[in-house]
Amino acid sequence: MAAKAIQYNIKVDLHEVKDLSFREAAGEKEIVPNPYIEVTVNGVTKTTIQKTQVVSATFNTSFNFTAYLTPDEFARSYVEVAVLHKYMLIGGVGLQSAVIGKYVFSFAYVYTKSQHWIYRQWVTLRNLDQPQDETGLLLITVGVFGPGDAMPVVDETVCVVNEGERTSTDVNVKLTHYSLSVNIFKGQDIPSVAGQFSTVLEPYVKVKHGGAELQTRPLPDSNPDWLASISIPACVPCFDGNVLVELWNGQDSSTAAGTLMGTVVLDYFQLIKNDLPPRWFNFYWRPPAEGLLGAVTDMMASAELREPIAYGGRILLSASAAKVQTPLPLGVRSARPIPDPATQECVWWLDLYEMTSATGYTSELRIEIAFGPHVIKTASLEANALGTYVIGDNLGRLPEMKIFAPVDEVQVWDVMMYVCSPPATTVAAGIADISNWFSGWGGSPTATQNTPEPAETPWTRLAWVRIPYDSRQFQNGKPQWYSLRSLDGSGTDMFSVLLGMEMFPTKAGKQRAPRLEYKLARFYFRALIYEGLHLPAVGYDVFPDPYIQVELASKTLRTSTIRQTLNPSYYEAYEIEIRLPENISLAPDINVEVISESNSLLSSDVVLGSVQYPIQKVPKEWTKAPVWLQLHSKAYPRCKARVLVAFELVPAEKAEDDTYPFYDDIRPSTKEGNIRLFLVGVRLFKPITQPFVTVCFGRDVENTAEPLWSQESSAPRTGEGGNWNFLEEFTVSVSLPKRMQHHSFLEVKIQDRTQGIGGESNVDVGMAYITLNPLLPWLDSRERAESLETFRLQMLEEVLIEDAENARRSADGGLAARTGGGSFDEDATKKKEMLAAERSRKMAIPYNDPDMANLKIEEVDDYVSFKVAPRPQASRLSREGTSRDERGKAPGKSLSGMPGPVARASPGAGEETEKKGDPVAEKKEGGAQAAPPVAPSAHQREALAASPEEETYGFTPEQLNFVLADLEEDDAEEMTRDEVPYELEADFTVDDLPYLRTPIFRPTDAGVPETVGYLKYVCRVFQSTDEDEGAEMDAVCKSLIETYNSTRDLVVRAYVLAARGLVPPSGASDIQTYVWIQDSENAATLPGGLSYNIRDTGYTKKQGFKPEFNRCYTLACSLPENSIVQIAVMNMGRLTDECIGRTYLDVEDRFFNKKVEQMVIEESTPIELRTLKNEGSTVSHGSLRGFFEIMRADYAQLHPPYTLASAEPDEYQLRVVIWRVKAVPLDDNSSISLFVRTIYQLEDSSEIVKDTDTHYNSTDGTAVYNWRMVFDVLIPAQIPVLKLQIWNYALLSSTEPIGEANFDLTADFFRARKRQQHYRVPRMWVRCSHPAHKGKLRGTIEIEASILPREEAEYTPVGNGRDEPNRDPFLPAVTTNRTYIDWQQIGETVGAASSAIMSGLKWTGVWMTVAGIIALVIFVMFLLK
Repeated sequence: MAAKAIQYNIKVDLHEVKDLSFREAAGEKEIVPNPYIEVTVNGVTKTTIQKTQVVSATFNTSFNFTAYLTPDEFARSYVEVAVLHKYMLIGGVGLQSAVIGKYVFSFAYVYTKSQHWIYRQWVTLRNLDQPQDETGLLLITVGVFGPGDAMPVVDETVCVVNEGERTSTDVNVKLTHYSLSVNIFKGQDIPSVAGQFSTVLEPYVKVKHGGAELQTRPLPDSNPDWLASISIPACVPCFDGNVLVELWNGQDSSTAAGTLMGTVVLDYFQLIKNDLPPRWFNFYWRPPAEGLLGAVTDMMASAELREPIAYGGRILLSASAAKVQTPLPLGVRSARPIPDPATQECVWWLDLYEMTSATGYTSELRIEIAFGPHVIKTASLEANALGTYVIGDNLGRLPEMKIFAPVDEVQVWDVMMYVCSPPATTVAAGIADISNWFSGWGGSPTATQNTPEPAETPWTRLAWVRIPYDSRQFQNGKPQWYSLRSLDGSGTDMFSVLLGMEMFPTKAGKQRAPRLEYKLARFYFRALIYEGLHLPAVGYDVFPDPYIQVELASKTLRTSTIRQTLNPSYYEAYEIEIRLPENISLAPDINVEVISESNSLLSSDVVLGSVQYPIQKVPKEWTKAPVWLQLHSKAYPRCKARVLVAFELVPAEKAEDDTYPFYDDIRPSTKEGNIRLFLVGVRLFKPITQPFVTVCFGRDVENTAEPLWSQESSAPRTGEGGNWNFLEEFTVSVSLPKRMQHHSFLEVKIQDRTQGIGGESNVDVGMAYITLNPLLPWLDSRERAESLETFRLQMLEEVLIEDAENARRSADGGLAARTGGGSFDEDATKKKEMLAAERSRKMAIPYNDPDMANLKIEEVDDYVSFKVAPRPQASRLSREGTSRDERGKAPGKSLSGMPGPVARASPGAGEETEKKGDPVAEKKEGGAQAAPPVAPSAHQREALAASPEEETYGFTPEQLNFVLADLEEDDAEEMTRDEVPYELEADFTVDDLPYLRTPIFRPTDAGVPETVGYLKYVCRVFQSTDEDEGAEMDAVCKSLIETYNSTRDLVVRAYVLAARGLVPPSGASDIQTYVWIQDSENAATLPGGLSYNIRDTGYTKKQGFKPEFNRCYTLACSLPENSIVQIAVMNMGRLTDECIGRTYLDVEDRFFNKKVEQMVIEESTPIELRTLKNEGSTVSHGSLRGFFEIMRADYAQLHPPYTLASAEPDEYQLRVVIWRVKAVPLDDNSSISLFVRTIYQLEDSSEIVKDTDTHYNSTDGTAVYNWRMVFDVLIPAQIPVLKLQIWNYALLSSTEPIGEANFDLTADFFRARKRQQHYRVPRMWVRCSHPAHKGKLRGTIEIEASILPREEAEYTPVGNGRDEPNRDPFLPAVTTNRTYIDWQQIGETVGAASSAIMSGLKWTGVWMTVAGIIALVIFVMFLLK
């Protein structure tokens, strides 16, 4: 059967980019980009918002994609993430974009991870055009989820970080570079492709890895010599483990698309370990249908995988991944020719013995067997009188074939075997045949040897089988039966062929053994068909009409058809005479098929499942109990259907002389039993108007659509909507099987009587099966328990839970190191160290343990501390002066009102032991913070409660039950609750409730039924009608009636905390979610403010796919009217609202469950994760996190609801002071003008940008600002990060950032909101960096901040910059370096020059005076002479 396209949900969470580096071309200067992210999946692209001139940015954006993929398409599908730069004009007008870097996640690699996702992983972006550049880092989560896969839910609550951890630390993703080379040498035997108008033969090869795609040149030859070496830069870590090598024929054009002949998947990580030497890879394909009609057919079937049915040629290639220092560029280069891999001459011997038809085909046939390019055909075969094709020695021993086959076994071809019918004779061919006959009869000369023989018309292939080459199988020559499937894609096994094959190297000199003697003997084959169990449905609301077909050696047995049931009972025995080989080991196996009969001429019968039973295990007489055989079905892989059968194979002479007589009555031995069924009621997820129930037992032999016994209920006593109580008893005496192997059950049909135009009609609502085997008194306890599990019908919801549990067990068991997984995989020892570090570093503990999936633990944010705080007995913050024991009392009754002791908490239950010392002040050696106390397990709590109270200095723990806390301590005050990663109902057992419950279901197209409600009942089976035996049941029923009469005033509290992993059916990305909770269609508000139906449209959350609600919804409740609470997460639309997913809560079960009642009293109801589903879909649409309580109204009045932290953001004001900067590099400048820019992103993705004034002409890289910036913010914030940037102000050129840092305010926002008062962030230095200067300091900023509630901020306002009011803190004025022209420097220069001039004038006067004196002395001396 052609595999169907499977629905997958792909989730991509884009968290953050860091250290982006962008250059337009190699060698050019880097520029600060305007980044945004594109995510492309299966041709659909979604885009984030654009950031402006940043190298690091937080996006926190989620995208959902839905893709319907065949296995082949799945192997070739990717999540491609591209970070791009948007060129911008002045004024913010966007131009074209350029790629900064890309990263690719292959579906196949992600799906191999535990829980099918990669959680919060840093990856290195790469631009393959410039592979030597590391263009930045991306923090991303990627998940690929198929049908039944549970969406992983991570505890995203966080704890308080230490001081100094507000700035993001450097992320070091060390890349090891490799040069991936795939050498494509040649191809052989590549067939041409028949198109609509011409035949195409232009083969070429594509190679894909890591987002790169290169191809060879197309060559018009069936044996092309490409001699191409494809080089792709690769690295480790890598999340694309596949190297895809695709063989294509024909280039894409406007009129036709290329044909994919096949795909070879190479393991990239294996190539890192070992080179792949040159070898042949064989391709198998399915030729496209010919003609225009065939092209249309192929187009319509393009969504499904068409299994390869023919040899499509082979290619010779080699591959390697060599470690390099610098990655080589992409390219296709020439490769040197190499010799072909070694071959050897082999001899191939084939022996055909028999062919049988499962469909009764008796026309002329032929068998073709292909071994790569070598084909051998039999002569025409005719069916014998028994309807089989026994192939004698002359036709069955096929001629010997000598083949040159590769020595390496993995390179040898597979064997393809076909059953073919002769071609249809056309009118023209018939006329030609008649003309030739007359010409020959009239004596005309026959054709000469030079006359070419007409080409043989190919026979039509009907069925096929692919036999993988196995040297051991091909050397023993033992005949085996092969089943050949129909080529029409239906999956039907049309023929079975007994074939013996041998292949040996010619040099072995082995002689061909004589053909086995194949003689048929007469046997009597007996098929004993008992029952079918849990058969798949054939569509939504469509029960199958099953019959069982048994086939052996072309003989087919068929049972009667049982109408409209998943559990048919046949008890039919058949005997037929059959001819099988005397050597029974050569006989075919028994094929059992369960088929649903079609009721329409426009549809055909549907195969529900099949199984083969070995003929060698069939005895002459079946003396043991019949066996349950598991059915297998590609169409219904999740359905666990079975059949109960037995077989006998008796030689004809032993059967005819009654040595082994045949008995046609195979009904099991029985005992009389009296069934008492007390029908409590039905609980449906959808409302109905006039319900009634029909209880049935068995099926009428004459009319299998009618029950053997049935009784219809009376009108329900009470109820409304989908919840109705009948409180009615049904009694019937029937014969029940003695042994546990036989299934006995009651069928309960739920119908709704409606009024229409044509009058009154009954509408089927659902079906329920009540299994009687666990109630049979003659079975022991082991047999009852075993039959309970054997005959339990698995629902679609249980399939989802089972898959989730399997994933968790796989994760808890640890993951083996992935072969060739690169440097990011750690061994078990490393993982233990990381888990130990987790416990000592306050790290988040995800529900489903994603770090076990990725071997990576992420640091957490700051919402909830995992430390358990001691609390007083009155643990609810809103309650005062009431102890737990007082609050736990209910006068005379428990919460449910059922008879029994008053439920009280044990002394000290839930209390925590004291911790010595200050848990915050205590530090480990080396300065590390001490590990936070861990919440004790349930076992530890029990041990603590059981232990005697110890005194401390004469005081008991109760007397010392107070806490001294430092003002800076941020311990969580809320009570820590246990959490279960599933729905709490999964832990309920049969003994937890006073009644039994079974799902009311409807069929689905997945085969597995879907729950639409529950049937509540009490049932017993008695061996006699003695009234004393029913006393216990009478007491239970009476108690139930009394309780229902008193349950008219109940209260349901639903604490809806959050939703995670939402997948809107529409695929919308921008969603606004709210909660719709109801236990009735009645939306009226009752006295006291309670309601049955709350559509909380006034509390809409625009938080994407993981909204936080933190809402407590209180509903009025009466049983049974409001037994089912529906909780839906809605997406508010413009015209209509969309239901993303819903979950149904059976509060009635919780009311009657004593364990749940005790949890309510002890205030220990765990938080559970409930799967959100949608009608008509088998995939999860997300998870809902919350906890739920039901209680009586008087108890609720004494115990107010828990006070949950509000999820609504509060208005705050963030005040940031930039004091100064230092250590800013001058970058070869004599001076630099600096200013600081701050960027804060709001909820609507807009940004607030504020700058300080400019400090001009700094010559030492320092600057002083004393500048305040005020931001109005909401807490909690979607992105609580303040971006700080140091910029260089240039008058004649555009400004350019020097460095930046992200200042994480998560912990500070948490503290401020928790305290609801002024919170100060101490003065500190923040280091800045730039990706263009990796590892270098690009300046530090001295910053101080404070966070105030909006009301307090309005009462004590402050000014921006240094404006008034200038306070808290006072900012001194700064006057230096505040103008672009430095007048002080100019003054100093002029002064220095003036001083120099004056100094020069002074010395000139001195010398002139000296010279004058000397001249005067000389003149006086001259006069004296």
